[in-house]
Amino acid sequence: MAPVISGHTRGPALTVAIGSWAIAITIGILFAGQPHASPVDRWFSAWVHSVFGDRGRLATVLLVPTDTSVIAAALVVIVVVALVRHRGDVALLAAITPVIGVGLVELAFKPLFDRRLHGYLSYPSGHAVASMAVYTVALLALASTGGPLRRWLAATGWVLLTVIVLIGLVAMDCHYPTDAVGGVFVAIGVTVPCFLGTDRMLCRAPAIRIPVQRPGSANEPLCAAVGGHQSSVDSGRPGPDFRRRGRHRQRA
Repeated sequence: MAPVISGHTRGPALTVAIGSWAIAITIGILFAGQPHASPVDRWFSAWVHSVFGDRGRLATVLLVPTDTSVIAAALVVIVVVALVRHRGDVALLAAITPVIGVGLVELAFKPLFDRRLHGYLSYPSGHAVASMAVYTVALLALASTGGPLRRWLAATGWVLLTVIVLIGLVAMDCHYPTDAVGGVFVAIGVTVPCFLGTDRMLCRAPAIRIPVQRPGSANEPLCAAVGGHQSSVDSGRPGPDFRRRGRHRQRA
């Protein structure tokens, strides 16, 4: 089973994971305890509402990837496809990474940073964490199964989904823009280390060796260990040692 994150990209992937956690925590510290939007949030929200409307029909469509039922359906598809392709590691990570991410957000980050929107804890966005964790698992697995073209398609798809998730959450006034950005970075910070860990375990797992029989060995006569001579039992002829003793008796 080939690793999802190959050897020469493990170092950069670990750097991305550490950087994602650093960014998510930094954003949380900057806006901790604030019950209102920051200037950056107000500027970006105004642009989103002017282009995509304020809770309009297009905004509703853009929110679809973060809908719980859509995330669950995507999760089921990913797990089934992964199991059919004998990738239990991908199926496992697709199931557990959103749970880990949302658990960290709801139990630790939101109470810690205490940022609020409409009176509710908002940073980081749990919708962004759950959706992007599932989609990141799928796209990383896709990128690992092909050449450069497939990797570029996976990267493009990831960027497109990130933009859609960000704009949808803001257009529907579910989160501040920085809430959604922080959620995306938390998803990366959870997903990438999980892949690095499972890849390491798969590489260290002992390979199952199946003894291979040489062609025709089952039908070949048994050979003696010394000199590769055919055994006298199989050939019906006296062996080398027996012939030597016969010659010694004749000389005597």
